[in-house]
Amino acid sequence: MYVRYIGGDIIHEEILYSQSLTAATTSEDIFNSISNFVGKHDLDWKKLIGLCTDAHLQ
Repeated sequence: MYVRYIGGDIIHEEILYSQSLTAATTSEDIFNSISNFVGKHDLDWKKLIGLCTDAHLQ
């Protein structure tokens, strides 16, 4: 998961979270992994203003 933010007059882009999934890789599993990270680090979902995925439907 990448994060983009403005610091001063510069737009930054950094890796915020990366986790290998050892079991299934359903959308629910991926969301739960991210949600656990967000909760563990006390991040605010309300500050999310955009989302982009690289999901491939089969």
